[in-house]
Amino acid sequence: MITFLFSLFFLILLIPINFIIELEQSYLKEEHKISTKINFKVDIFLLYEFTIYDEKKEKNKEVKSSFEKIKNRKFINYNLLKKLNLECLAFDIKAKVGLEDAYLTALFLPLIYMISSFFLNFLNKFLSMKNIANIKAVPIFNNFYYKLYLKGIFRSYLGYIIFVVMNIIYLKIKGGAKKWMEEKSKN
Repeated sequence: MITFLFSLFFLILLIPINFIIELEQSYLKEEHKISTKINFKVDIFLLYEFTIYDEKKEKNKEVKSSFEKIKNRKFINYNLLKKLNLECLAFDIKAKVGLEDAYLTALFLPLIYMISSFFLNFLNKFLSMKNIANIKAVPIFNNFYYKLYLKGIFRSYLGYIIFVVMNIIYLKIKGGAKKWMEEKSKN
């Protein structure tokens, strides 16, 4: 019985969890503002999927304020992020860009590919890329147009997530991540 529970525990630790993040940003010419839509889903064991945050449906101010707290946080512990052992299964970048002048549009389009490759290289430091990212930039000549679509599918395992959560709890009890980083930098 104990060996069964022990083996069941290790099987639970090997459950894959996919994180699907979608970001869509476009310029609304009529209103002269940029519209941003964010969708964050968690897919557990490739069977059950639920949406944590969907800006299209979400009108709750508490969720938006919690995202503001995360955005304004000055400290990110990259070591804990690396311990999640995130794998990037797919990453898509699609951009439609148009400027009033066709010449400027043709000059601006390679910058999208360059910025995308820098961004993917930065991501590669923290997670392993399983597939090549799809980057597609479409020029719209003689018209001012802007639309950006990002979609990333990341995978981690429940065991790594439990380990990172235990580390975060330990850091909170010990006195916070800043204190931990100060001790680490002294040594």
